[in-house]
Amino acid sequence: MTTVYLDPRAKKETPEEEVEQSKPVGYYMGVFLAFAAFPLVFMLLWNWLMPVIFGLPAIGYFKSTGLLIMSLMFFRK
Repeated sequence: MTTVYLDPRAKKETPEEEVEQSKPVGYYMGVFLAFAAFPLVFMLLWNWLMPVIFGLPAIGYFKSTGLLIMSLMFFRK
């Protein structure tokens, strides 16, 4: 005779059972806008300061994105 504790068909009910909840659409739009806005801010600051101070050329959006990715590769711990 087996008990309920040894019966493999018996399921344990846990109150902390994880329920998968999808994140709202606004969350994903916010993340996208943050990743899109950061290179734009970097580009605007570069084009405002670097050509005047150091005589460097102005850059576009994709070059600023590339510079940010390259700096992450170089300076990440």
